[in-house]
Amino acid sequence: MSNKLCKLVLLLFTLVFSGCISSSEKLEIDIAATSASLDKILVPITLPRVTKSSSHIAQAIFEMPSVSRSMVAAQAAQSRVSIAESAKKLTVNASSSTGLTSETNDGSHGAFLLTVSAQKLLEDNGQADRSIFLSELVAEAAILEAQIDIDQTLQKILEAYTSQKTASKVDAIIDHYVGMFNERENLVKTAVKVGVLSNSDYLELQSLKNETLSEQAQALLRFKSSKSFLKTSFKTHFDAAVVELASKYSLLELPPLLFEKAYTKEILDIKSVQIKTEIEIEETLKKPVVNWQTSVSSPKSRGAGSTLFTGVTIGMPLKDGGKAVAKIEALLKELDVIILEIDTLKQKTLLANERLTDFLDYYQKQNSLLLERKKISEERIVELELKIRAGRSDISVLAKQFLTNARTEIALEQLNYERSSEILAAVAVTGQTCELLSICDAIIAGIAK
Repeated sequence: MSNKLCKLVLLLFTLVFSGCISSSEKLEIDIAATSASLDKILVPITLPRVTKSSSHIAQAIFEMPSVSRSMVAAQAAQSRVSIAESAKKLTVNASSSTGLTSETNDGSHGAFLLTVSAQKLLEDNGQADRSIFLSELVAEAAILEAQIDIDQTLQKILEAYTSQKTASKVDAIIDHYVGMFNERENLVKTAVKVGVLSNSDYLELQSLKNETLSEQAQALLRFKSSKSFLKTSFKTHFDAAVVELASKYSLLELPPLLFEKAYTKEILDIKSVQIKTEIEIEETLKKPVVNWQTSVSSPKSRGAGSTLFTGVTIGMPLKDGGKAVAKIEALLKELDVIILEIDTLKQKTLLANERLTDFLDYYQKQNSLLLERKKISEERIVELELKIRAGRSDISVLAKQFLTNARTEIALEQLNYERSSEILAAVAVTGQTCELLSICDAIIAGIAK
């Protein structure tokens, strides 16, 4: 019995492959036609795999848990493409059953039934190809989502670095001018004692100094918080990454905000193609699906021969209760939403461009005014120093001028911080943050094919 069954299984595979060969020419033509139409819109899939990057900043970002999660998610989406591709391949199944069988004239006796079947898709009107295509689009979108996570992470890093840098400068400015104030404080106290300066004037100076020192304390807190964030983010790359930031992050040349470069726009384009493909699938559901099928079963009773079937099976749904039509209508609505989202993103990019342009105009004017104010304050300090030596000026006026100068220089640093923040907010709309550091190529290289 076992030799006979082995022969039947061998016959099964012979029939399967002969059937596949006889229909291969038509199958290849159908697949080629479908693939040609899909290749026009299919974006080549890049499988994310973190490699060593030429940029310490990029390498540190790749090692962050949130980014690593996105990269692994993209890999998982890519792996699902193989699942979709398996629908077009040969499948072979075996099943067995054992028990009692009885016949009217022969009584009952033990029986063992073994069935081996094979199936190969021949024609499904491109549905399998479209399913594979949809899985590839999902993988491509997952990669873009990872790139968005990288951009957002880089945004946080640059925000922290700018905050730390500004806080450090504010601290140095206050140290400098409060030090100058302290050097003259004894003269102020002497002037109070001899009645040249009122105690009220002295208390006003102390209040101004106190406000300045309070601002210094806030700056030190921002400095420590930002440095802690950078250390936690960069880990072993901290020293090298900070050096790289200092050398590259100058904001002298700003990239133009391009709607076409936005990762979100690319994802929306992919979603649009996904929906259109799903509509095509729904439109072909009522068309026949052709499979090549072969099966062989061992005898059900003594004296009977094995059962063999080989041929073509055709399946076609006749009525679905309007499900396909309803789904197509829903998909068309989703497509309208995608179009509106693309228009919204385009408008956001335009507004970001306009806002940044307006702010940079304001920055130039305000920066000039503050520099002029600083120059005037410095000249005034020199003049007051000369008058005090000649006994023609009040020491409290000079002391107050030191603190005024400090506030002017702090305002300059705050203005530069606002400029950095506005630029970061603008490039975040299109996801072009890496261009501020010229590390886009390093990030792309880090996502190896």
